Amino acid sequence: VCCAKTHFYGGLVWNEWFFKFITSITLVLTFMNIIEGRSRVRWALYHLSTLLQNIGMLAFWYYRNYPDLLRPDWYAFLLISLVIGGTLLGSLLTLLYYKCLHPSENYVLEMKKIAPALEQLIKKYEL
Repeated sequence: VCCAKTHFYGGLVWNEWFFKFITSITLVLTFMNIIEGRSRVRWALYHLSTLLQNIGMLAFWYYRNYPDLLRPDWYAFLLISLVIGGTLLGSLLTLLYYKCLHPSENYVLEMKKIAPALEQLIKKYEL
């Protein structure tokens, strides 16, 4: 998305960045939900690959900035903790969402059962 070089907002950098951010999230979610059925394995692979990418990039950054590997600055550990912690927090929040807030198959089945009654109410009261 970032390589598309879009110019929708007349050079306003923050608006363009926000557009690319929202578009990227939409594309990721579309990829994850491209077929019917459970997506646990796809989500697990996505979060695992994100974690591995972050670890790989942090290792490359650490090696490039601290070639002796023994005397890093104090902020190196802070940055590593923030990146890994943020990735793990995102995965944890996704798990909590699917466990507590995501509608289950039972919810969908119940909604299909009451849909005809809702349609009759709408027709009756012309809503």
